[in-house]
Amino acid sequence: MDEFDFFDVSDPSKTSTDSMEYKSYVNEETLRKDRMEEIYAFFGSKLRIKPPEAIEKMLSQSVMFSRMNITTTDVFSSVIAVAGILFVIGLIAFPFTQGSMQLFFLLVLPGLAAWYLFSLPQYNADVLRVKAADESIQILLYMSIYMRIAPNFEKALMFASRYSSGPITDDIRKILWDLEMRKQVKIMDAISEKTALWVKWAPNFVKAMDMLYQVLYQPTQQEREETISKTVNYILEKTKTEMEEYVENVYPKISIIYAMGILMPAMGLVMFPIISIFVHNGVESTDLAIGYLIVLPAMLFWFMRRILSKRPGAFKAPDISKHPDMAPEGYYKFTVPKSNPPKNFLIPLLPVAIIVLLVIILPGLFHFINLAGDYAGAVNPDLVKKVVYRESELYAPACFQCVNKEFYDMDINYDFCKNCAYGFDNITSTLAVTIAFAVGIVIYFFGRSKQKIKLRNMIKEIEKSFQVGLFMLGSFLTEGIPIEAAVERSLEESKRMEESSLVFLFFRRMYDNIINMGMTFKAAILDPNYGVLKYFPSPMISEILRIVIESTERGTKTSAEAIKSIVSYLNNMENVENMLKRLLTKVRSSLEMLAQFIVPMVTAITASLGVFILNMLKQLGEQLDELMEIFSTGFMSGGSTGGVTGIMDMIVGDMSKLIPLTVLQGIIGLYCIEVVILISFLLNGVDNGFDTVARDYTIGKNMIIAAIIYIGTFLVASFIFGGIITDMIQSGGL
Repeated sequence: MDEFDFFDVSDPSKTSTDSMEYKSYVNEETLRKDRMEEIYAFFGSKLRIKPPEAIEKMLSQSVMFSRMNITTTDVFSSVIAVAGILFVIGLIAFPFTQGSMQLFFLLVLPGLAAWYLFSLPQYNADVLRVKAADESIQILLYMSIYMRIAPNFEKALMFASRYSSGPITDDIRKILWDLEMRKQVKIMDAISEKTALWVKWAPNFVKAMDMLYQVLYQPTQQEREETISKTVNYILEKTKTEMEEYVENVYPKISIIYAMGILMPAMGLVMFPIISIFVHNGVESTDLAIGYLIVLPAMLFWFMRRILSKRPGAFKAPDISKHPDMAPEGYYKFTVPKSNPPKNFLIPLLPVAIIVLLVIILPGLFHFINLAGDYAGAVNPDLVKKVVYRESELYAPACFQCVNKEFYDMDINYDFCKNCAYGFDNITSTLAVTIAFAVGIVIYFFGRSKQKIKLRNMIKEIEKSFQVGLFMLGSFLTEGIPIEAAVERSLEESKRMEESSLVFLFFRRMYDNIINMGMTFKAAILDPNYGVLKYFPSPMISEILRIVIESTERGTKTSAEAIKSIVSYLNNMENVENMLKRLLTKVRSSLEMLAQFIVPMVTAITASLGVFILNMLKQLGEQLDELMEIFSTGFMSGGSTGGVTGIMDMIVGDMSKLIPLTVLQGIIGLYCIEVVILISFLLNGVDNGFDTVARDYTIGKNMIIAAIIYIGTFLVASFIFGGIITDMIQSGGL
């Protein structure tokens, strides 16, 4: 072992290229197929339809960079097969559907399915590219730690692959395995096989790797230090420049999202009640549902995905996958308070979310079932209009008998009906649908991420404090004093800062282990029962302390140099994170404002405005009828029912063609939920890449705020418009 090679990479438990470990990794990568890959492979093996040359060229790039275990023939065959199957289903359903539903089953659904299957490899390729770009910075900084002390490029790669994860790390492990198995002789020859792929993922990473390799040819330690610093500065400056350009390009696109996803759809929803009564054949509620709940969100998702596909590499979040307190995926860990020993229960989030959703949605479900029955029993346009008017009322009789009597125009005396009290049936039924889905989404997404985010924030706070403590320890080791004395000096120094700080607690526990329990420096850190790592559960701190332990065995000078390199690495990581936070502040605040306030407020006002518009039309028609009666013009010969039918149909329009406003409001509420989810997806993608934990937390947090804003705005706007309508009726005119 040479003078620089103090890292124990010979330990099989730590070596990333260990035979059994790598064989297991290869087997998992070879045999693992997710559900979509199985679908692709199934149709590809059955049909074997080869795509045209131009399409194959496009698909081959996507499939290669996505690293899915499929071929271009699998993708093209699946697209043709699934689209064809859905089209045949649409033909079978054609006689049983009408209007937009026929178009949906024949063209829209097959088209969306074909687009999804065709674009999925490219989407996965974009995800991998962003992950690789995020990972590349961490790999280079880890390598710089090693090469500042030990100028060995191969072992620097091994060191980086041990403490990082992602597609580039997988490639590095494969490279090291090929070298170990003598499939490759030179490290750069093995790397060159992956360069074509890495250039597509992270071109600056490839350039920085070439620069870092030149360290091996520098004759002095000072020149090696300069080359390493130059490499680190290069990758950080490139990351900053690319992120600045990306932010400049993203911000104008937010205006497009606002116009395409909020402003124009809101205008369409406001005009929809008017448009629907003037269209001769009427506009079905399915037209609105398909357009706003399927087609428009699909367009928004496509546009947002294009924005995220251009995102450069950035800071990678802490790894909490091996934290002992983390609940399994899809579960929430509930700990019984004050139990000794602690009792933990795993709560499955998806079943709980579905059950809560179904319970909350019951009032709305019953309302819309009754509404469907009323439409089925409405044998003429006058009865349909009564349903339309009833669904536009702010107040409705809560007694079922009175509802039926009112519907069939029978005499009702509400004062003598003990069971009847005017309530908010229309409002509660539509809000029940929106609240049910919002609560279900919050339970699932917020539940599966809340504890993980808490762990991650705790780890980040520990790592930030640890940097200060490590700097103090390295400063004392530079003076040549033993490690145990350096720990004591660091404890005294940290006590002056704040006794409750994490730095002080870190050194006090380490010092107590050394002095009171007679442990060595290594045992004081690694002891499974009392070691410092047990109380500071950070994977990065764990590995850094292992480096410090192994470096101390080479003397205080070597240990001081190692700590100096690590502190430099931590400073660089912190600089990257702070830089990205500053660059993304404007974009983040704009997207948060959209998701949490603008979207729910605009959609809620739009939903309540329909009541006002319809009642205005209704009052207009009634007043026109009264005018015609006064002047005896004879326009009432069309079979008027209650003085509303004739003139309304001739001048205002056929109100029986109008979609019930409760249905409209339910669709608007669901559309609001979908847009909040999509904007949260974009916000997390810009801020954190394709980090699923941060994505789930962002969706849950934004959904809570958006739901409160939507409900409050909808209720306030409904009562304001309802008051205007009441005053209008009482005054006897518009």
